Amino acid sequence: MTSLNKNLNIDISIDDDRWKSSEYNDLENKIKHTLENAFLNAPSLNNVPDKDCEISISLSNDDHVKELNAQYRAKDKPTNILSFPSLESENGQIVDIPEELLMDDNFHLGDLILAYDTIEKEADEQNKAFTDHVTHLILHGYLHVIGYTHEHDDDAKQMENLEIQILNNFGIKNPYQHI
Repeated sequence: MTSLNKNLNIDISIDDDRWKSSEYNDLENKIKHTLENAFLNAPSLNNVPDKDCEISISLSNDDHVKELNAQYRAKDKPTNILSFPSLESENGQIVDIPEELLMDDNFHLGDLILAYDTIEKEADEQNKAFTDHVTHLILHGYLHVIGYTHEHDDDAKQMENLEIQILNNFGIKNPYQHI
């Protein structure tokens, strides 16, 4: 791991009690460990300043994610995770960092909202451990907030390779092998 002169502060809120199940009682630690690993190993594409950063995680459900997906992406259906980068313009292009964001003690990278129902269903259908699937999605969402996309084949390949590399640090198999 690379040593940085900055820290990642992680704010996790649980909006659906199913995330609190004893079966997933160490999920919060896994989320934090995943994000810390990604923070140290994934180069940012949007010039995140060399200062402490923060990211917000909301462990929610299909109803909430469907509402947000309709409102912000014009898709009236739930999805497994939504990423809201702080450095994204109206048209989806990364913009220069506004001066007021640079003056804060913590630079807010963005927000990730996960849908329990969809993630549980996908994990079952893909014969994956729930926590492994969550780990992959957290990593995927984090890469979005630091500028990675998968709109074009080259971008998708770059993002997938980075995901595979970081997930390997956790002993999680390539999530794209079955696709």
